[in-house]
Amino acid sequence: MNDDVLAAYDWVRRDLDGLLAKGKDESIINGESVGVTGDSAGGYLSLMLGVTAQPPLKACCPFYGLSDLSTLASGHKVRIDRIQTVQPVAPR
Repeated sequence: MNDDVLAAYDWVRRDLDGLLAKGKDESIINGESVGVTGDSAGGYLSLMLGVTAQPPLKACCPFYGLSDLSTLASGHKVRIDRIQTVQPVAPR
């Protein structure tokens, strides 16, 4: 399933970069500034894209998706080295 998410990310970056809104002269999509979000299973998929996407995402905002993958590692090969702790950013 992560292959589908990676393919969608590549498609947005490649094919929608510079897309123009109907009747407008300015681009509405910048393929270099892609972020993702999702809730529940979508939150999990957004997290997986966040640790595998190349080039890296500009933003990843999952809502209550599975996130503590270290608890799933017993008996399975999980790339824990790809998981990074992100510190919250204080609002400006």
